[in-house]
Amino acid sequence: MALVLVHVQSAVSGSSLGQCYAGTLSELKSWVSQQLEVPVCEQRFFLDGEVISDSVLATLSRDQTTLELQLLCLDPSWASALEAVCEDGHALEHFPKVQNDREIVMAAVKSRGTALKFADPALRRDREIALAAVAKDGHALRYASALRADREVVLAAALNSGSSIQHAAPHLRKDIEIGAVAMLEDQRALSFVPQDLWVDCLEEARRESSRRMQKMCSLSPTNGPDLNFVLANFVRYLPCCLGGAAGCLAGPILATGLSLPSWAVCLGTMSAGIYAGANVVNASEQETCCLQFC
Repeated sequence: MALVLVHVQSAVSGSSLGQCYAGTLSELKSWVSQQLEVPVCEQRFFLDGEVISDSVLATLSRDQTTLELQLLCLDPSWASALEAVCEDGHALEHFPKVQNDREIVMAAVKSRGTALKFADPALRRDREIALAAVAKDGHALRYASALRADREVVLAAALNSGSSIQHAAPHLRKDIEIGAVAMLEDQRALSFVPQDLWVDCLEEARRESSRRMQKMCSLSPTNGPDLNFVLANFVRYLPCCLGGAAGCLAGPILATGLSLPSWAVCLGTMSAGIYAGANVVNASEQETCCLQFC
């Protein structure tokens, strides 16, 4: 725990507040609140012009015996808005004066991705903010209209929510990799891919799911495969990788004496319409394939 020297840069600009021992930012802010009666949410600490986070303070306190920090007392209304959106991003709707504030909007979308709809139009075009929003909720892509043609943003959205590709630019809904990733997250995403690309999209999804299953089932030098994790994800990837995954799953499953019931195989097959790498696109073929397992 370091000895922290605090200097105030607010109403008492440049004056020394005092010193305290603090191992975390929370402890430091509590101490300042007692000294200045400044709410915790209105405090921000800097070191050499850089904002100090809890993790940074912990690292610095291990490496140094004395730290000289600067305290900035934030505007109460701004601090209240930040606190509110951190708790629930959609609270941004009730703070119109800060909807063009980048820091507050970023905090809002990290809390709830779809809070992007309440941001100033200029910030909805901000790529970094859009990426943070779709990583939290893929359907935030709907509100990032200027970035629906950005492949990285759309792919990030698809990884979070497959059906979010319905909001992507038309040419990206034709992207086989994006379609495959989206379908692995949510098989209903296939309905947003042009029908003439279904076969290619399904095949790419099968290959990708096989790679994921093989990676999950790969032997560790010490512990071997995490069977619980493999089984938890098996039904998720089964529909797309019946051919590729069978070999890598056989060892771990047989080694424990477990067997996969035929109904589970049938269920997975019907849900995606794929059997052993063959593309199946109509109900009669799906039924025929499922009967082969039963």
